[in-house]
Amino acid sequence: MNMTHPKAILRIIGRPAMKFLCAVSLALPGAGAQEAESRMGLNFVRFGGASVNTDWDEIDEVMPDLLDLGCRTIRQVAGADVSWWETYQGGAYDDPASYDFSSPDQAIRNNYGIAMVPTLFQIGGDMAVMAGAPDATRLYTPDGDVLDVSLPAVEAKVRGYVRVTAERYLGEVHYWEIANEVGAYGSYSSVLYADLLGVCADELKSVDPTNQVVVGGIAGTVDQVFYNHTDWLESVLNAGGGSAIDIHNCHYYDTWDLQHSAMGYLTAMLASHGEGGKPLWATELGSSYLPSSVAPHTPTGSEEEQAADVFRKFTVAVGNGVRALYWHTWFSSSESPNYTWSGFGLRKSTGDSVRSYVTYGLYASKLSDVLSCTAISTGTGGLWVYRFEIAEGPGVVRRWVAWCGDATGTASYSLTEAETATVLVTEVVPDAAGNLTTSTFDPAALILTPHPILIEGDCQLPEAYGAGKVTSLGTEPVLGWSGTASLTANNLELTTSSAIPGQFALMFHGDNRASTPLFGGTLLVAPPLVRMGVVVLDGDGAVSQAVPVDAALIGGSWCFQMWFRDPTHPDGTGVGLTSAVEAFFCL
Repeated sequence: MNMTHPKAILRIIGRPAMKFLCAVSLALPGAGAQEAESRMGLNFVRFGGASVNTDWDEIDEVMPDLLDLGCRTIRQVAGADVSWWETYQGGAYDDPASYDFSSPDQAIRNNYGIAMVPTLFQIGGDMAVMAGAPDATRLYTPDGDVLDVSLPAVEAKVRGYVRVTAERYLGEVHYWEIANEVGAYGSYSSVLYADLLGVCADELKSVDPTNQVVVGGIAGTVDQVFYNHTDWLESVLNAGGGSAIDIHNCHYYDTWDLQHSAMGYLTAMLASHGEGGKPLWATELGSSYLPSSVAPHTPTGSEEEQAADVFRKFTVAVGNGVRALYWHTWFSSSESPNYTWSGFGLRKSTGDSVRSYVTYGLYASKLSDVLSCTAISTGTGGLWVYRFEIAEGPGVVRRWVAWCGDATGTASYSLTEAETATVLVTEVVPDAAGNLTTSTFDPAALILTPHPILIEGDCQLPEAYGAGKVTSLGTEPVLGWSGTASLTANNLELTTSSAIPGQFALMFHGDNRASTPLFGGTLLVAPPLVRMGVVVLDGDGAVSQAVPVDAALIGGSWCFQMWFRDPTHPDGTGVGLTSAVEAFFCL
């Protein structure tokens, strides 16, 4: 593919892929917002003086492209992070006038609604040395002091820097990573880091109790490094650091087939220390499209393998409980296979996109809003199959990702839990022009290869429409769904939420939509109406009702809405009405 400017997106990646990507960008928060918890991101984004391509160096060139990809959050913005090696200008550490935040302001206060997870202190040892650190074996203050907060003078510097930074971005940033891959600094002990975490948590939460401390990601350039750094993190927990950590964080660059066991090792360790209930993020997952024996490259690197890795590595991570995914990186720094970090981008250093660009967008649009991910098979017989439960508006949708190991080559697979008579199968690796291929298959006769497929039910999803009448409690009642309106699955359920607890409710349906004033709200279903029976809302004002599907319904649709009692409503009607859902019935 050849893509050298954001305006070329529509021409290059193909209409099907762009339809997916646009759907994601419409769901992003407004400018300056930070999501409750990031789900899709990119690591080490470059712009300005750190850019490797002058055609992509302005924030108004970078951010729209990230939006189209479905990227919601950025981490480690080269030259524009909050590292004190870049922001601190000299003077008192607790004085805002001692800092220059003009570069991170551009990244954090962008007008595109893309959130940022800043890295406090420093991104990496080499970068700190270039900025003046004595060496790359420890964390240092800009004055050259080892970052030992048991020393009052050092503690004061840390508290001043953290407080000034957190106060500047109060309400704009809620997630703060405390340095990066700290286990790689061979002479900086886990005890020193545990103490540092405690001081940072104290200052961050004193500025804003909702601030979250993200532990510096444990490295995973190769498989053994991941295990070594997991053990180092355990020593941080043994030193008491766990009490300051809100979110755990890991990186992995070795092959996907080793990733599953490595992440299992990490999650088991965390669970053994009572840390298993905390969110786990993977803020660096990646592979290179350039073949090389220089780690973390692989000799089999290619555009096709990198695109497949986006789905394989993301899926294996989520299947191990990871809640936020960041790909390294957006823009490759070099095309030389002998450079450690060349070829890891979704774009080449020339600006041309590679196949993984489309694959990342597909994952973002179809799987990022995951509610749960269940492993059906993790290598048994060479098969890797995962079930995703995805939030789709007010509904819940099932999708699957499947592939087989390289040694298996090709395998037949029967998806016995398919919810429709046929399924839609998308090959996640696009062709050379960036187009995705989607076909219809019998779920009992799927063909798996080492390149993953995305499996979806071949049935139009229910559509939510209209707005519920605001209740006497100030809530807006919503009608949602779970399951599929198919005869095969027969598991469609309509779910009412945010209504009045303990009150009677009545679901009704009709053949067509409407928008007619009724009881101070809106009747969203056209008469004649068919009532489904009276139910009682639970203590949260919620209830679920099954909708049986029979053969006579196939090919048609019904529109549903819920009526319920709201005795104290100020309009005197005593009536509440939800939003509506149209369900489309299929085999």
